[in-house]
Amino acid sequence: MPFEYFDATLSLTLILSISFISLSYAQITTAVSGFSSTHYTPTVPLGVTITVNPATTVNVYAVEDTPPDGWTVSDINEGGNWDAVNKKVKWGPFFDHNQRALSYTVTAPADAIGSKTFEGIASFDGVDMTIAGDRMISTSATLTVSSSTGGSVTTPGEDTYTYDYGTVVDIVAATDANYHFVNWTGTGVDAGKVANSDVESTNITMHGNYTVIANFAIDTFLVTASVSGGHGIVSPTSQIVDYNGTATINITPNSRYYIASITDNGESVSITNPYVISNVTAAHTVVVTFQSDTPLLSTAYWRFEEGENSTAADSSGNGHDGTLQGGITWTSQSAPKNGGDWALQFDGVDGCVVVPSHQDFYLLSFTLQGWIKTTAETGRILFKQAMPAQNLFEIFIDQGKVCGGVVGADSSQYSRVTSSTSIND
Repeated sequence: MPFEYFDATLSLTLILSISFISLSYAQITTAVSGFSSTHYTPTVPLGVTITVNPATTVNVYAVEDTPPDGWTVSDINEGGNWDAVNKKVKWGPFFDHNQRALSYTVTAPADAIGSKTFEGIASFDGVDMTIAGDRMISTSATLTVSSSTGGSVTTPGEDTYTYDYGTVVDIVAATDANYHFVNWTGTGVDAGKVANSDVESTNITMHGNYTVIANFAIDTFLVTASVSGGHGIVSPTSQIVDYNGTATINITPNSRYYIASITDNGESVSITNPYVISNVTAAHTVVVTFQSDTPLLSTAYWRFEEGENSTAADSSGNGHDGTLQGGITWTSQSAPKNGGDWALQFDGVDGCVVVPSHQDFYLLSFTLQGWIKTTAETGRILFKQAMPAQNLFEIFIDQGKVCGGVVGADSSQYSRVTSSTSIND
């Protein structure tokens, strides 16, 4: 019994000793790989280093490593060699347990792209161990990001960035006030790597070196112009105006018409030609109307636009032409608005336009209208002489104010109205 007890104890001791030796071997024997760069670049040499740290109990070891197919191998250290048949870099055997940094150089072919894997084994006293550490490397891919006026790129920013091949990168544009996003352009879009080039927030898959540009445009507004009722034109009838820009509308009345009104978005505005809208920040709809400068149902209408000779034509069509007499001349310096290029200048003494008497002027109800420019305090503007003294009417100036007077069928009945303000310029 004691012998059997001894055998059992010995057996247990041997098993524990062997387990301890195996555990110690695994803990201190390592083979770890690293690269000289975080990415590879086709046709550019890349260093590979395998740091081997054998256990002190190791008597012999060897190492072999397989680079990606088609890559060129050079500069193998520590007496290693290239096995062209099996396409492996080999070192050893080393009959010691010394630590070594085994290295070689690889060069990827010009068409290499994406991620590549290295595979290797270190053998210690006949026990194989897979080389650990960096065993996969990819091409780098650069993304250059920029933007046009009117916004910026907030993710990842505006610069040049480096990513692993195949990385999906978010790109986000932010628009400035009064601008809007248009699209993404650049080589990344041309290559079809941007998920959606028409939205502000999207992504790009890095399968190469790309550029992306966020494009913005200033907000614009439609300005339309039209004529209500005819008798003239406006130009342009439609225009696109940038935010805070200026819209100009040219207005051309037909002959013998003038601008009667302008509305902008339904509101009446001052009449100017051209009509100009400054600092545009919204759409505008402009409507123009025209009115004839010849009074309807006129008995007589003298435009004084001939500019020569001694006849003032009646534009009403009724034939009541007048004759220039006395101190009166044609002038283009004081032509009335919408009244043509000419006017008559009277000397205030005996200058006048005389129109022959006609039954058309025997009126009981009528309107007199005229355009004048004067500095006089007194004087007649328009006068119908009565023979006898009835059916007389006149427009005149008294103390700088315009007055109207009329004598009815009874010559003793004279009515007069006077303006409240002076008409003198």
